[in-house]
Amino acid sequence: MPSSKRREAVKGKPGIYRSTDGQGKQRFEITFRDSDGKQRWQRVEGGVRAAERAKADVLARIGKGERVAPLRNLTFAAAADRYMQSAESSLRPATVALYSSALRNHLRPVWGKRKLDTLTVDDVARLIEAMQKDGKKAWTIRGVLTVAGRTFDFASRRLGWAGQNPVRALDRSERPRSDQRDRRILDRAELGKLIDAADSPYGLLFALSAGTGMRLGECLGLTWRRVDFDAGTATIHHQLDRNGELVEPKTERSRRTVELPAPVLSGLRELKLSSPSSSPADLVFQSKAGKGIDRRNVRRALTAAIKGAGIDTDTQRAPSFHDFRHSFASAFIGAGGDLVELSSHLGHASPAITASTYSHEFERAARSDERRQRIEGLFGGALETSVETKERSSGQKAASAEAGKSASVHEIAAHRSSRQ
Repeated sequence: MPSSKRREAVKGKPGIYRSTDGQGKQRFEITFRDSDGKQRWQRVEGGVRAAERAKADVLARIGKGERVAPLRNLTFAAAADRYMQSAESSLRPATVALYSSALRNHLRPVWGKRKLDTLTVDDVARLIEAMQKDGKKAWTIRGVLTVAGRTFDFASRRLGWAGQNPVRALDRSERPRSDQRDRRILDRAELGKLIDAADSPYGLLFALSAGTGMRLGECLGLTWRRVDFDAGTATIHHQLDRNGELVEPKTERSRRTVELPAPVLSGLRELKLSSPSSSPADLVFQSKAGKGIDRRNVRRALTAAIKGAGIDTDTQRAPSFHDFRHSFASAFIGAGGDLVELSSHLGHASPAITASTYSHEFERAARSDERRQRIEGLFGGALETSVETKERSSGQKAASAEAGKSASVHEIAAHRSSRQ
């Protein structure tokens, strides 16, 4: 039973207790009988509502026949191993590699030997703080938290662990902030310079992503069968993975059809006419050997184009290929594009992901429209009247001036005639 001081039952909340530690901080605990009929106590991070949710979750799992019993010796490393063994067959190779890297480099070194029951939300917060001090990007930290959270969930769902997932207990303010500020949004001039400076067919590859928001794998996996020159569209049906193999998109929503800007469509026509391999099943972008283009070659081509175009990399970071996609989304939002439409166009699993990814852009666009509407609401009528009066006055002055000019011309002409 966890040590505590002044533990007392929460009135009207059976099985939920409030305790106060030596520093006067309140904590909540729940009590229940596990699958072996033994009474268990479990500390819960958060307030009384979190305790209610934790107790309801445990009772629901026991009610469904899941085994919920003490696993005092279950370490994080053991739980992570079981999770990866179970999930490996359903995850993409690239995802397995990312998860394995997160476990190897960030989670096992600090939590590997720790028992699952001893890990708390404070440990998660300390992990985030340490990674931030080490200069890790927010997306890297979020990826590590994803693996950690899924490990805890798997232990709860499949291993009978009765504890609470400490990752879920994080407060919103404790979670890593977005890397949105670190994006490199390319303007029209920069994009034009990059495309012009790139060797063929990389300039067209850059333009395709910037003009449609397609991911690199989707661009490289595009076949001529999926390009409709009459409709001016491209259909994303497969993507080229890091091993150079065509694989299905990650989600069903990633299968989509996008409109091709006229310059991109024209470039694709020219490429098809000049390509020695342009049958329906052939890849649009091929290496000299007739295979899919390696991603490393794309990075080299982009690096060379950045240098050749004289793109600023002193005050801003160098653009990445994914920044073409970000630039498309930013331009779409700036033009008043709809969230649901953009989500569908980008192939996100849900509009919620789009809203989260581009929250700053949507907020900025909304603030701009809101400010404009507020100003027009306050001064619109007066400004409109003033502008109309000024335009009318300006028009009358211009007409008078024009009449004056005409009179002067006539007078000069008459004067010249009289002198002759």
